[in-house]
Order: sequence, then C-alpha cells, then structure tokens
Amino acid sequence: MRIVLDAHMHVYPGYDRTRWITSLMRNMKPDSGCVTGVLFAERKDCHFVAGLREGRESLPGWTVRQIGSGSARTLRLEASDGRSLFCWQGRQLVTEEGIEVLAWLTDVDLVSGQSLGETLEQVRQAGGIPALAWAPGKWWGRRGECIRHLLESVDPRSLMLCDSRLRPFGWPEPALMRWAMARGFNVLAGSDPLPLAGQELESGVYRTSFDGVFDTDQPGESLRTLFMSPQAFSRGGRRSAWFQVISWVIRMRWAKGT
Repeated sequence: MRIVLDAHMHVYPGYDRTRWITSLMRNMKPDSGCVTGVLFAERKDCHFVAGLREGRESLPGWTVRQIGSGSARTLRLEASDGRSLFCWQGRQLVTEEGIEVLAWLTDVDLVSGQSLGETLEQVRQAGGIPALAWAPGKWWGRRGECIRHLLESVDPRSLMLCDSRLRPFGWPEPALMRWAMARGFNVLAGSDPLPLAGQELESGVYRTSFDGVFDTDQPGESLRTLFMSPQAFSRGGRRSAWFQVISWVIRMRWAKGT
C-alpha cells in the first residue's frame, strides 16, 4: 500500500481550521489507493490533536474517530465524501544546544531545554520516535558539529531526520543530511507551517511517500513498524521560494521583537 505523510505538522491557535483541512487535502492530493496522514509535532502551548480527541476542536464536515491507545493512539478524520486522514500526535522540542527534535507518535507532554542526548532519551522513554528537524541555520557551526557527533555514535534505526519546505527551492541538500543518508539514516519530509497568518495554506505541500503493509485498524502500530524497518522513503511536493522564506523569517523575528 502507498502511504503519503506530511511528517512535520502544526495547527497553531490562530489558524482557520477549515482552511487548514481544505488546503492540506488539496496539497496532499490523496487518492483512493493510498493512506494519507500527518505527523504532528506540537509546541508546548499547542494541543490541537488532543482538542480534536476530546471534542474541544472541530472540523466542519469531518468526523473524528479514535483508534488504539497509548503512544500508538491515532485519530482518523473522515469526510462525508469518503476521504480520510490519519493524525498522529507528537511534540516539538528545542534542546539545550538549540536543535529542534520532533517526538513522533507520543501524546506525552515533554520538556524542552535538555541536552540533545537527554532529549532523545526522553522521547524514547515516552514511547515516541525521535527525529532531528532541519531548519534554516540550525545545522551549521556548533550545532552542526553536535549533530554530526550524534549521528556518528547512534544506530541509524534509532533516529530519523526530517527535511522541510523551509529549505528553499534550489538550496542543495545539506551535506550533513547527505552524509547521514549514506550512513543509513532515513529522511522524511514535512511542510512545517509557521505561526503566521495564512500559513495553514502551506500544509501538506512537502511530504513523504513510501510503500508498505498498513493495517487501518492498527495504524499507530503499523506506522511504528514501518519506521523501524528498512524503507525507501521518497520526498515529494514542493519547497518554498527564496523570497518566501526570507519574508517569513523577517516576519517571525518582527513578531518576536528581535
């Protein structure tokens, strides 16, 4: 079965929920022959997936069904026209070194600010799968050396990497990412929408696809098994233009007052 995932998803408080789901499904281009899903990596102040599960959030025209429990718990969103979307809860952490770590497949509230090694262990103890998220400027210099040292010392099956649409079109694949792939680390892709007005329209534009056995009655366990098995992950869709990324970086800094 073909599986298509946006591996780095956010729904921030200011997003228009209807625009988000409409844009996501349009950008993901799902068809009846594939499984479509999103891996959330929510900040500590965001709880969209829990809100859907507990009825505090809603998506007009879609029903929410929970499948499984614990770290493998999955939400399946179903539209009246037969379309469906799997949602897996997760957290986004920032380490003491300033490196972004995604905690996939866990609903445990985790703590930022620990060292990279401690953060990865925290994710694993919570039943999650850790991934290092690429972001502009955050794999260079001291942080890049920290990542390289880590990748030299761990089993490629214990950690994944995630590319982003914020790596502008035309920006070559980072040397550290190429080196990691040559060592056997898997790289997925995600859109990583930002906490800016209109960013919900960018959801699903950059994504991952791969083939495997997927049990829709046990989606969390299926995805975990596929991630831990040798896979050929393909990155597709589109990344952003240079002028867009520069504009967003300026807007983000302005919003933070820096």
